[in-house]
Amino acid sequence: MISQIFANMHITLQSMARSKIPQRGIFRMAEKITKMLVLKQIDYDFIFQDNIVYFEELNKDGKIVEVVGLDLDTGKYTVIDLEEYLKR
Repeated sequence: MISQIFANMHITLQSMARSKIPQRGIFRMAEKITKMLVLKQIDYDFIFQDNIVYFEELNKDGKIVEVVGLDLDTGKYTVIDLEEYLKR
């Protein structure tokens, strides 16, 4: 489900990443994504690593079911292989 949200927002996220003030673009992306996750009632967590934020979709038991990485420099997202992600 979380990857669908990113797929629907990919152009908007890339546009925000090109902001003249990079920090403003990052905060706008975070605000937009958070609003969509709350609106869709998705349980989530996130982890920062370098310039990438990993959004983890959680099931009702708190287990990770899907992960999307968002590059804060470009606004591009990648659906992460769950098995590889959990091995880290």
